[in-house]
Amino acid sequence: MAAIRALKHSKIRHVDIGRCNDQYFCNNIAAGVIPKVVEEVTPKEKQLLGPLAYFVKGGQALFTTKDYSFHIKTDEHDFTIRSPLVIALLTNVVSSFEKFMPQASVDDGYMRIIIFKEYFIMDILRILPLILRGSIYTSKYVTILKVRKAKITLLDDIELPTNMDGNKGPLMPVDLEVMPGFLQVYVPNKKR
Repeated sequence: MAAIRALKHSKIRHVDIGRCNDQYFCNNIAAGVIPKVVEEVTPKEKQLLGPLAYFVKGGQALFTTKDYSFHIKTDEHDFTIRSPLVIALLTNVVSSFEKFMPQASVDDGYMRIIIFKEYFIMDILRILPLILRGSIYTSKYVTILKVRKAKITLLDDIELPTNMDGNKGPLMPVDLEVMPGFLQVYVPNKKR
């Protein structure tokens, strides 16, 4: 009953969702070393470590130097790049990093494509603090595109899974599009 009463003090907010091929996402889709390793978390690791299992595997993945060749095409860009990780993000949050992309909003009609540049193992010592502080977007280790649509194709001759909102996503290639204001949600009125 408390939840129903709370609706009286709420307003409706129109938020964006993303389309990836024939599926939909609310936060992000990622391709590269972290999604590949996270997919390999075993049921036993999940049982022993809970959500921490994903952080352990993801952290291990950062220490690999595996890069993939991606072709990225948007309305304004068309290029090929080698990268260990590409993320398409609708919000300012990735995993539990709440200020990963501070200038992003759930209702701005855009996604940010974050392309991590090739790095060396020693660069991890510089990259991790930037992620933790929420300032990776200003670093030399990423390229960021602000787009409404994108087509991302893997040029390597392998199957590369994606991770979409924490779940297994489609294999590459992916055709992405923001659907502005598509979803209506109740949010609390801001207190003054």
